[in-house]
Amino acid sequence: MMRRRLGTIPVLAITGAIMIACHLVIHVFFVPGTGGTLLDFQLTGAAAEEALMLLKSRPNAVGVHLYLSAGVDMVYPLSYGLFVAGVCIRYGGQHGVMLAVPILGAAAVDISENIVQIIALAGDTSVLWLKSILTPAKFVLAAIGSCLAILAWARTTFSLRKTDQL
Repeated sequence: MMRRRLGTIPVLAITGAIMIACHLVIHVFFVPGTGGTLLDFQLTGAAAEEALMLLKSRPNAVGVHLYLSAGVDMVYPLSYGLFVAGVCIRYGGQHGVMLAVPILGAAAVDISENIVQIIALAGDTSVLWLKSILTPAKFVLAAIGSCLAILAWARTTFSLRKTDQL
């Protein structure tokens, strides 16, 4: 029952709107507050340590990033995960749930990465090595999940149009 609801237009509209709002809030308010340095895009622990040093050299940047990681950036993976999973379920047919697994994995990994960043921003940088695993995994799973959703949507959309032309 829940998986059917996830693929409905109202749920897709709500999760899509939240996803877009989170993206805008991150890039309009938080990126300038950190001077353009975000730990989210650092693929290795070493790169994250360098970025953290840069954040510490800017007034209030660590605090801004801490609010970002603990707030909006916790909602963002939930919204993009549920939106893309909903697209997979709506257009993926009997395999829709399986198609949603990578994007839900990406959301879970993204939240784990945020926890690592919160710990590091709070002062314990010994956990940053985990970003060498989590960040690439997040990007790979998100890319796979997004491609699967696009392919499921395109397959359904274009096969329906082909049927309409007959």
